[in-house]
Amino acid sequence: MRITLLLLLIPALTFAGDYNRNDSVIDMNQFRNPGIEYRSAPFYSLNDLLDTVELRRQIIEFAKGGYGGVYLHSRVGLLTGYLDNNWWNAMDAGEKACREAGIYAWFYDEDKWPSGFAGGLVPLKNDDYHARCLMRLSKKKALPPTGTVIHEDSNYYYLSYKMKMGNAWFNGTCWVDLLNPETVSYFIETSYKPYAERYRIDCGKHILGIFTDEPQLWPKTDHLKYDGALPFSPVIIPLFKQQHGYDLPSVIPSLFDTVGNYRKIRLDFYRTIGWQMEHSFTKQIGEYCSANNMMLTGHFNGEEGLASVRFNTGNMMIQYRHMQQPGMDHLGLHIDNAINVARSLSSTANQYGIARRLSEAYGISGQNMSFEDRLWIASWHTLMGVNHLCPHLALYSMKGMRKRDYPPTLSPQQPYWPYNKSLEDYTARLCYLNTIAHYAPEFLVIHPLESEYIEGGIYPEYWTNRAYRFQHVLETIQKNHRDYDLGDEQILSEIGKINGQVVTVGRMNYRAVILPPMLTIRPSTINLLLDFAEQGGKIIAVDFPSFADGKENYELLKKLKAVTTITTTEKLGEAMSAALTPQVFVTGDSSQNVWIHRRMSGKFQVIQLTNISRKSEARVNVRLANPGGNMFMLNPADGKSYIVRKPANNGIDVFFAPAQTWFLADERLLNNIVPAGVYSPPQGSAVKATLTGNWQGKRHDANALTLDFASYSTDSGKTFSQPEPVLGIYERFTDKPYNGFLILRFTADISNIPSSCSLVMEQPQMYSAIMVNQKKISFTNPGFYRDNEFKSTNITPYLVKATNIIELQLTFTAPQPTSRDPYARYGSEIESIYLTGDFGVQPTLSDIPSEPSQRNSRGFLPEKPVHYFSSFTITGEKQVFTGNLATEGYPFYNGSFTLSREFNFNGKIAEKKYFLTFPLSEAIVITVKLNGKELSPIFWSPWETDITAALNEGKNTIEITLINSLRNLLGPHHNAEGELIHLSPGSFGGDNTWTTSRKGETDWYDVRINGKTNIWRDDYCIIPFGLLSHPLIVERNK
Repeated sequence: MRITLLLLLIPALTFAGDYNRNDSVIDMNQFRNPGIEYRSAPFYSLNDLLDTVELRRQIIEFAKGGYGGVYLHSRVGLLTGYLDNNWWNAMDAGEKACREAGIYAWFYDEDKWPSGFAGGLVPLKNDDYHARCLMRLSKKKALPPTGTVIHEDSNYYYLSYKMKMGNAWFNGTCWVDLLNPETVSYFIETSYKPYAERYRIDCGKHILGIFTDEPQLWPKTDHLKYDGALPFSPVIIPLFKQQHGYDLPSVIPSLFDTVGNYRKIRLDFYRTIGWQMEHSFTKQIGEYCSANNMMLTGHFNGEEGLASVRFNTGNMMIQYRHMQQPGMDHLGLHIDNAINVARSLSSTANQYGIARRLSEAYGISGQNMSFEDRLWIASWHTLMGVNHLCPHLALYSMKGMRKRDYPPTLSPQQPYWPYNKSLEDYTARLCYLNTIAHYAPEFLVIHPLESEYIEGGIYPEYWTNRAYRFQHVLETIQKNHRDYDLGDEQILSEIGKINGQVVTVGRMNYRAVILPPMLTIRPSTINLLLDFAEQGGKIIAVDFPSFADGKENYELLKKLKAVTTITTTEKLGEAMSAALTPQVFVTGDSSQNVWIHRRMSGKFQVIQLTNISRKSEARVNVRLANPGGNMFMLNPADGKSYIVRKPANNGIDVFFAPAQTWFLADERLLNNIVPAGVYSPPQGSAVKATLTGNWQGKRHDANALTLDFASYSTDSGKTFSQPEPVLGIYERFTDKPYNGFLILRFTADISNIPSSCSLVMEQPQMYSAIMVNQKKISFTNPGFYRDNEFKSTNITPYLVKATNIIELQLTFTAPQPTSRDPYARYGSEIESIYLTGDFGVQPTLSDIPSEPSQRNSRGFLPEKPVHYFSSFTITGEKQVFTGNLATEGYPFYNGSFTLSREFNFNGKIAEKKYFLTFPLSEAIVITVKLNGKELSPIFWSPWETDITAALNEGKNTIEITLINSLRNLLGPHHNAEGELIHLSPGSFGGDNTWTTSRKGETDWYDVRINGKTNIWRDDYCIIPFGLLSHPLIVERNK
């Protein structure tokens, strides 16, 4: 019955239509309420002992929250045996629940990631499948036992180095050789065939396909001190000779040093690497999926930079063409440094006619990722041509380390979850319009990857100077409001041709070509461009290549130079305008922040316009070179459409709040349109009242106190350590294995006994005794808090008005990270505990000097304060508040909280409109009730709601309800960089982690006792919650 009701409430959740449909017109009914085809499908982290009933319950919640599917993803923490009978029972339950809930099911091809080792089955099958790399090693060093010398000179050995077994991440095995087709064939046998055969009837219906995650050639060197390492496989040696006509071993030194004919040798080597990755891995799996009615989707490792592409795939763009839904990864709370991968992805898809393009989005952005953060990143993706989002990460369980698994947690554990569908509606509208008709690029930008082949270093890296220069060119094109694709030179050599005054690449046509800074260019590309120029085509170069195929081919380059306009990045906009008249003119203040994406259906167009700035509004004039018919403004925030009055010069004045998107569409593209009015940017704004003073407050959820420090005893309580981070205790007993009796002693200071208080903890059954002030308590019939694995029990009768002691006793089992047994792998997962209930929490300010938080120091996000506290005391609750609840009794609170008050307003004018605005706040959702009238919830800029109908002349009563996230409950609390925009599991401790700029310590738990740690700090970083400035009442013209 509940399923039927769900489908009635969300009529768009049907299986009608093709997932890959490419409509020529916009159905406004679909825009208002997008179907599942266009909705996000999160990574659903299957990370514990899986219960089929619980799986079904959660998947139904995902559908209610606006998701259009799920990726059933084996993840860190999984206790169900991967690929055993219980796993398949869980897959059956997940597939069935998706079908019942009316959403799509997607599978995942690996246990954790990267894809290829099948949880260890592939490397266990055959040593020939183990990963290799090409390693240079000084002759002063001993040869490793797993290295095979394939060449040597007076100074170095050149080895085919085989990765050792026993790696913890690979479940005690090792990484694999994806360049070996037999490796990949066995991977298909273990990780694709079982899904294809078990679900054959439903593949292509509500089961769409399978996700491959971060396959890679990144050299695995087992922490050896080497003198350079490159991607490699033994299969490369015969293939290299077959393709290029000479032996690789004798010229290997040219790959590491600028000796011999190194330019040609490096070009040949990396072309072979890219070709073999394509044919061994991507093409083989893509063809298998196609033959079994499944879509291959996912993304590769190291997509962002030129060097990282060279090390991970050899060539990224040629891989995409074999995927039914190629994809990318977008990590962190930012939109910089990802334009290369996004444009490489969408360009290949455009050229090969692949309708859907995925991004694994939002990962590592932190628990406080707001709806505005998410729509900002989603809008950037659709600007780039990416139209399917896989939110990272929805958690089956938050138990143990799972809660620290590259947050945010984008699932029902979040307090804001009841409103999540509003955000998903927004992003689905973006993705829907990005599937309409076809992209209309003007320029083809030749990709400079092969210049990286020649210049590239011999140590794995991501970013090089050439990559930054290339990115600068692409950003300049964006800021000049021009549409373009990238052209890979291998793809151009295969399907590029000249049709009159256009370059045709597959399904796409381009009227001009741009050469970014390039060291080398292929002769085949030069000849194509010379033919283009002969037909009148325009060629622009930012700088000019020095080599053709790595050679000083003066005559061929001279011919190209003669037909090329050479400019600089700073003057590229002028050169583009001289070559081609712009189709869209965007002028005015901050116009460089308004980026466009133009799509055409015949002669009719729809244009996405997005303000990519998070800090600045934009007021611009938008003029079309060929305006065509009447135009409408479409708002993805609410699905409404507005008539555009057509001025004499065809220019339209448009206002953008930070991160706001509008679509401008030709009326002839629109079906079922119901205009909400005439578009008019806000005019004549004036602040008429400021709501200063105090507020009455009421929380709607239990308050919380996180206890993450404990003293411990390993001698039955005879002696205890000083208080230490529980996470540090767990890591110490992992690194220096301890097995035996353990007591953890937590303390909580209470100055006022609360009327109700519960102890919340994970796995209470793991403990032989749980004591509160020496009284044994039980979790006989526990409740739960936020997550089903956060069990709660009432401890109010045992509390005292003093320092309270909570002791947990257990027989601790040290984790065995390299074990094939998942229970042994994670051991006894001791964790923080929590007190929840009816109380206030008084924080004490820290006296440890702080520094600008990572979030504020990057400069592109609105600056917000962070608080540092050293200790906390449970107190009574306040009744009156100034606005920031984190400093007024609720530093760890997660939930909804209402602030209310009365105010007087005089001078209301009938011909005006009135808005309540929030200049600076910290909440995911804000709802407003004014004089008893519920107003529209607020999720994003301009952080305002229309109060015209509810505002009284004279006395008014207002209630503002704020809803936050799990950030302050779960942290990270102790990172020296404060509030982070890139975080990993390591961000919660003090060890080295790739998401933090400074270096940590592997034994940080000991360093903090004896000295100063670089990342960890003992005090607590807490972000605000509530109103950070006074709300305003603003008057505007109607």
